[in-house]
Amino acid sequence: MAQETPGLSADIEAAVLAHARADARAIQRLELGLAELVCELGPPGSRQHLDLVAHQLDGIDVEGELREARQDCWSYQGSQACGCSAADVASAAAIMACSEPAAAAHALAGLTEQVWRVLRCGIGAERVLAVLTRVALALLLLTATAAPVHAAPPKRDPPLLFGGAVKQIKAKVPLDPRLPTGSLLPATEPRPSAPVGLCSFARPVCVHSSPARAAALPDALAALERAYERIVLGLRLPAPSSDADRGGNDGLDWYLEDAGDEVEVVQEALLPGTMDEAAVFCRGGSPNPMLRERDATLCVGEALASSLDPGESSEARRALALELWWIVGLKTALDVQVIDDAQRNPERALARDDEASSGSLGRLALLFEMLETTRSVAAPGTLVTSLFSAAASRTPPAAVRFDNEPDLFDVLRHSLDEDTTRYADLLVDFALRRALSGDRDDGTRLPSLSFAGSFARAGFDWIIPFSSLPRRVLSGRPIAQSGAELIWVELDDAPLGAAVGFRAEWEAPVAFQWRIVLIDAQGREVRRADVTFQERATAADARVLRLDGAKAMIIAGVNLGGVDLAHPFDPDVAPFEPSACTVYLVAM
Repeated sequence: MAQETPGLSADIEAAVLAHARADARAIQRLELGLAELVCELGPPGSRQHLDLVAHQLDGIDVEGELREARQDCWSYQGSQACGCSAADVASAAAIMACSEPAAAAHALAGLTEQVWRVLRCGIGAERVLAVLTRVALALLLLTATAAPVHAAPPKRDPPLLFGGAVKQIKAKVPLDPRLPTGSLLPATEPRPSAPVGLCSFARPVCVHSSPARAAALPDALAALERAYERIVLGLRLPAPSSDADRGGNDGLDWYLEDAGDEVEVVQEALLPGTMDEAAVFCRGGSPNPMLRERDATLCVGEALASSLDPGESSEARRALALELWWIVGLKTALDVQVIDDAQRNPERALARDDEASSGSLGRLALLFEMLETTRSVAAPGTLVTSLFSAAASRTPPAAVRFDNEPDLFDVLRHSLDEDTTRYADLLVDFALRRALSGDRDDGTRLPSLSFAGSFARAGFDWIIPFSSLPRRVLSGRPIAQSGAELIWVELDDAPLGAAVGFRAEWEAPVAFQWRIVLIDAQGREVRRADVTFQERATAADARVLRLDGAKAMIIAGVNLGGVDLAHPFDPDVAPFEPSACTVYLVAM
C-alpha cells in the first residue's frame, strides 16, 4: 500500500530521524500519540485500547486486559474482512501497532510505518508533525487521555460476532501445563520437484508440474485464478500469506503431481511476526475439470485459513475451505459424500479426535454452514473467516506444539458473552437443524444442503413408536463431547389430547442440553418444548402437551463436553471422553 501514498515531506522525514536514538518506550509513546489522531476512525473500543496502552506505559500491569483488547481488534478486522476502506485498515493497524508487546516493534522503522498509517487515514501533515516535533504535546495528549496512575483499568465491551447484551468477561482459568495446547508444529517438508511452471500475470498464483503433465498447467492456472478471484475479490476476504519466494515466487503454488481424489494442502513453517501465520503449498488433485475447480478453491481457502490461524487442526482449516467452496462453487459428488459421512454419526465430536474419526471435517463444515446461513448478517463467508481471525494466537519460538489458545470454540463462547446457556442453545439448535436437513427440510433448517437429498439425513439413535410407550432407552453409541443424541418418536397412533412425559439422565461432570420439536407430515414445526438448562444438573425433565397435528417428535440432546464449568470443551485436549445417557418417555 506504501506506493499508493505520496512520499514523506522533508519536514516529517527529518522529524522522524530526530528520534533515531530514542529508546523503545519513547518510540511507543510517539506511536501512541500518532494513534490518538486516528482513534475516531478505528474499530469499536479504540479509545479503551489506547487507554490501556497509556496505563502500561505509566507502569500499571494491564497485560491481560491489553491482550484481550488486541484480540478484540483482530476480531473486528476479521469481521470486516477486506470490505473496509483504506482508512479503516490503516487506523486499525495504527491502534494495533502502538500496543505491540515486542520492544523490537518500537524502533525507528516502526515509527516510520506508523506515520505512513496515519497519513493514509487522511490526517494532515501538520498534525503529524506536531506529534513528532513537540514531545511536550505528545505527553500532554497522553496525560489528558489516561486515567490516574492508581486508578483501575477502564472496562471494555467484549466483541460480539452475533450481537447481544454486554457482559463482564470471566477470568480465564489457567490450563494444566501438561495438557496439549494444539497440534504438533509441522516438520519442514520439501516441495515437489516440478521443473515446468506457469504464473499468473493478474493474481499471485502459480502452478507447477513435471514435463509429462505440462499440458494440464493452463487449465489448472485458470482454475486457481478463478478461485482466488472468487474468494479474495468476490467475497472480499483476506488474501493468503506470501511464501517468501519458497516456490520461486511469492504467490500461492499448486504442484500437479500425485493426482488423487482431492488436493492436499501442506502447511509450512510459521512466518516471522507477532501473531502465528503460515504459508502453504498445494499438490495433487483430480484431472476432472469440475473437481479441478473444487481443488483450486480448497487450495486458496486453506491458504487463507493458515494465514489467519495456522494453529487450528487441518480438518478445521479444510472445513473453512469447504464452506467457502459451498458458497462460491457448484456442489459435486464429493460434497455429497462429505455430508453423508458427517450425518451418519451425529454422536461424534465436531472436532477431530486423536483416533481416526470419520466425518469430523464435514460436521465442522456443517456448523460453519449453519452459522453462515442462520446467524450472520454480514457478506457470505465473513463470519466463519472472522472466527479464524479472532482465534489468532502466538506460539513461543521453542514450542513443539501450536499454542492454539484461543481456539474456534473459545471464540464462539466469547462471542456469546461466555454465557453457557446461550452456547448450549446454539449447539442444540445446530443438532436439530442437522436432524431435519436434506429431504426432511421444510426450507427453514439448512436449505443449502438440499442438493444432497436423502444423503443429508441424520442418523437417529432410536426410532420409537408412540404405541410402545412407556420406554426407557440407553444411548446406543457413546456421545462424544459436542456430539448429539437424536431420537425420533413416531406419533401416528397418538390419540387426540395425548401428551408425553420426558426425562433424561446422565453422569457428571458433563452437561447436556435438550430440546424437543414436534413436526407435521411436511416436516414443518408444529411446536417445541424447551428443556430448562442447568449447568450442574445430571437430569432434565419436560412435559410435551398437545400432540395434535404432529406426525413425529424429534428429541435432541447435546453433550457440551469439558471437565467442569471452568474448563469447557477444548478441541485440542484429545482424545475426547464420551458419555452415555438414558431417556425415559411415557404417554400421559
